[in-house]
Amino acid sequence: MRCCPPAAQAARVALAALAALAALPAPHHVARSAARLAPVVLHGLRTRHCGPVAAVQLELVTLAEDHAVVTWFTGVPGTDDGLGQMVPAPTDGEVVYGTHPARLNRVAGEPGPTAHHQVELTGLEPGQTYSYQARSRGVAAATPLHLTGGNAVGTSPYGLGTPAGPYSFTTPQPPPGRHLLSIALCNDLHLGETTAGLVAGLPLLRRVSQAPGRSPYPEITGRAVVAEARRRGADLLLVAGDVSAGGAPRDLAAARHVMDGFGVHGHDYFAVRGNHDRAGPEGDTFHRAFPDGPGDGTYFAHDVGGLRIIGLDTYEKAGTGADAGGMGAEQLAWLRARLRAAREQPTLVFGHHPLTVRHSLFPVSAASA
Repeated sequence: MRCCPPAAQAARVALAALAALAALPAPHHVARSAARLAPVVLHGLRTRHCGPVAAVQLELVTLAEDHAVVTWFTGVPGTDDGLGQMVPAPTDGEVVYGTHPARLNRVAGEPGPTAHHQVELTGLEPGQTYSYQARSRGVAAATPLHLTGGNAVGTSPYGLGTPAGPYSFTTPQPPPGRHLLSIALCNDLHLGETTAGLVAGLPLLRRVSQAPGRSPYPEITGRAVVAEARRRGADLLLVAGDVSAGGAPRDLAAARHVMDGFGVHGHDYFAVRGNHDRAGPEGDTFHRAFPDGPGDGTYFAHDVGGLRIIGLDTYEKAGTGADAGGMGAEQLAWLRARLRAAREQPTLVFGHHPLTVRHSLFPVSAASA
């Protein structure tokens, strides 16, 4: 085996250190952001930001027959949190809406100030077109062009030149027949994660960690998912991967404990692997925590009241978890055989990675899938 001389080893270590430092913000950027952050952080000790705000990242995240959910973010204009985003600005938010863009005569609000706004519109009529505009302190929330093109906010009769709307959406008609069951879907719980805001493992200027003495935030959000699914009357919960931060047995055990709060695995809820749940030195820890597939497989098919549920393992490969997903030939052959076996049976297929995206300005191609 060839070994590097000490000088070469030292040079490689130095280059690796320089590469790591290069991923961090430049000192003058850190100083500038810190100067901008200081008054905002001090001001944040109060409950509401009273200075100018910018309302951005508007999305229509849920649309059903009788309700819709709208989200957006408010930040302090001219600030940078070290990751290219504005510093959060907690403030009030509301959505005005109606059945005509010139008559937005209904209002839905929030219980208190926040920078991450979520407003639910209830009591909607099926098959009805509604216009809406989200606002924070009179500032209409805008959305990026690519989200407008992807209909993430609905449509705008005024074209792409009016990023603040009003936007419109049409509630779907309920499907014919009687209601059979309700299904909730969640993903990316990341049990075991301790710091949000890491890029390639390197903490930048702003990151989020849980306060000492409190439960880890992935457990809190996981339990909230279970509680929300139950509150909304879900009969089945599908967990679409990345239930853990890195596939550690203790994290997968914690995820299993949280999800068991909804019901019995393999009966009331089903889970598939994501890239964070990859197999590692300790073997296929995900399969041991959530045994469900044929043999050693982590993909499955179950019949639930006449509905066929197919769960795919979209990271069926060796890897670091930082690359694209992948499915092996055996799983693909199994999937094709299952679909051919009962062509007329209603089927729901879910997995962690998207297999296709329709009508997108940035479609998934064979190279990026």
